[in-house]
Amino acid sequence: MSPDDLQRLLENAKSEETDIPKVNSREHIDLTAIRLVQEAVEECRDPLVHKAMVVHIVNGLIAWHDKMSEQIFDRGETKSAIAWASDKGKFQAMMNILYTINLGEDDWMTTDD
Repeated sequence: MSPDDLQRLLENAKSEETDIPKVNSREHIDLTAIRLVQEAVEECRDPLVHKAMVVHIVNGLIAWHDKMSEQIFDRGETKSAIAWASDKGKFQAMMNILYTINLGEDDWMTTDD
């Protein structure tokens, strides 16, 4: 689904009060994410708001995967725990890459490497 498709869904959802997406459906989740990103951009017209959002979201996913991996390991489900830990590593790799992308002189999230 393209960003234009999602935008049309958002506009249609606003105009069709009876067509409210089911909570936690794919459409509801996509519309919620789009709305919150748009709100952030309207409040703070700086590309750093996007980067900050991604940093906070990915950090949350890292913490969640770490916690899930530990809980699943404690239940004796080693193979599943390893999969969660592996995905945590992928999110950590995303963070490493994200910190190398410089969005300008005011980007406090860029490493000095």
